[in-house]
Amino acid sequence: MNTYLQRLQPYKAELTRLVLGVLFALAVVAVFYYKFATVESEYSSLLTQQTTLDNEYSDLLDSRDILENMGKAFQAAKQKRFYGEEDRLRWGEELKETVEKLKLTDFKYSIKPQKKVDFIGDEFSEEMGLYETQMEIDALLLHEGDFLSIKNSLLRAPNLFDINACQLARLEVVKENELSPTISLKCTLNWYTVKKVDDIDNVESEGFFEEFF
Repeated sequence: MNTYLQRLQPYKAELTRLVLGVLFALAVVAVFYYKFATVESEYSSLLTQQTTLDNEYSDLLDSRDILENMGKAFQAAKQKRFYGEEDRLRWGEELKETVEKLKLTDFKYSIKPQKKVDFIGDEFSEEMGLYETQMEIDALLLHEGDFLSIKNSLLRAPNLFDINACQLARLEVVKENELSPTISLKCTLNWYTVKKVDDIDNVESEGFFEEFF
């Protein structure tokens, strides 16, 4: 054993340098691997953050579009005076103008007192209330197109409405005159407005109303 070590003695310096070189190389590789792993982890984290930011940006764009659409819908409803007091006078004016234009000789409408809709959903603000007013129309028309003219005249009026029920029936006896009615119309409409619940004192001020043309 000593002889073997003696033979290696001349190479001791070279072997030492070789071992140190290998250790240094291993240290360099270890440091490089550590830094590479750290960089890779940071890069992966950056990709995740970028994906999160992209998703948040996309959500913001979607939210902006939703808000813009809601804003447009709100402005449109506001222009129609969906918020605030109803305008019964304008309803009557629009109907009277249309009846005179169509030359209808038998036309009447009635408006019942406004009432609050009891339940419209849990998400609706407690400070706001939805109010409904029923209108009934009973008339004799010259032809079917008169109904569309009446409907369009009400669409021009403030506030919003939907048609609850409508019945058109052809008259059994028709006079031979171009201005004689040929169709009877019976229609029920519901007008809607939204306003603060504090304003309900004004709701019952306008009771049943009926007018003949």
